[in-house]
Amino acid sequence: MQLLDKFDDPEVERAYIESERTARIPATRFLAGIGIVTLVSYIGFNPMHFPMEGVLAYNMAAGPYILLQVGIVAVTFTRFYVEKQWVDQIIFSLMTANMYALIEARQPLPE
Repeated sequence: MQLLDKFDDPEVERAYIESERTARIPATRFLAGIGIVTLVSYIGFNPMHFPMEGVLAYNMAAGPYILLQVGIVAVTFTRFYVEKQWVDQIIFSLMTANMYALIEARQPLPE
């Protein structure tokens, strides 16, 4: 028994994987859109509640993450995204780095 089962026919496996990736594209775009809207709303509302120093740090971290989300939506319109499964590893790695930057851009605590 192998760790990951494979289809007997590589063409059938490729077609299956591509159909599954294609089927999940609308949800991927929707989730990226939610991320964009959330970050833009935080950029808009944070200045009303937090010191400007923290707001600027957050905005500097949110900008690249918004660009990444836009890039995710853009890449889902390509055949490349459907055919190359490894692109998800790059996307998730970049998302992890961007989320770390957002976490580190936390607001300073009041004294």
